[in-house]
Amino acid sequence: MVAHRVFLDVEFGFKFLEEEHQLRMKNPDRKDRFSFWDQALILDIIAGIHNLKFELKEPNRTKQAREHLKKMISLSRQMWESIRAETDNDREWIPNAKQVSAASRAKVSEDMIVAWVDFLDELDELLDGKKLVPFWRGTDKTRGINLKKVFLEPRDLDLVLWFHGSGAMPYVEFGECSDAATWGRFNRVFRGEFFGFAVWFN
Repeated sequence: MVAHRVFLDVEFGFKFLEEEHQLRMKNPDRKDRFSFWDQALILDIIAGIHNLKFELKEPNRTKQAREHLKKMISLSRQMWESIRAETDNDREWIPNAKQVSAASRAKVSEDMIVAWVDFLDELDELLDGKKLVPFWRGTDKTRGINLKKVFLEPRDLDLVLWFHGSGAMPYVEFGECSDAATWGRFNRVFRGEFFGFAVWFN
């Protein structure tokens, strides 16, 4: 329904949408405060959001994805054991706290390494359902989403209802949730660049 906003020469059954889009392309400089095509764009955005529904086709793939994540955690632990044991300082891709990286000017401190290992532990507990992802609706701080069930018991996905909260209810449980203070500590140790370091480390 909104492919014409992204791709050229789309063949679909809603020609009236293309007519509006072509009109906008022919008149790019109109300064109407709230023009006909602005309204059309808003309607297309609403339709696009409404259709963010994904039918489950291959449930085994989510199980495999969880296994890949678990393997990544295991390999990352092994990698840091090896990196920490190094004593040289020769063309390091990812350095320990006493080395210098040949690939980046960023420094890796021992606090960062400890925080990264703690992050791996936190992620492991989330993937095993021992800790829950905090639920964003309601006031009960012990209400959370069991990520293990999300991977092992997949269903059709309606993103709008997930954001609303009702679509996530099959996975909602009560228990210990991963807390914001833990993630805040990770971010502080990595000087606000946790996700950048995560890409580098992996």
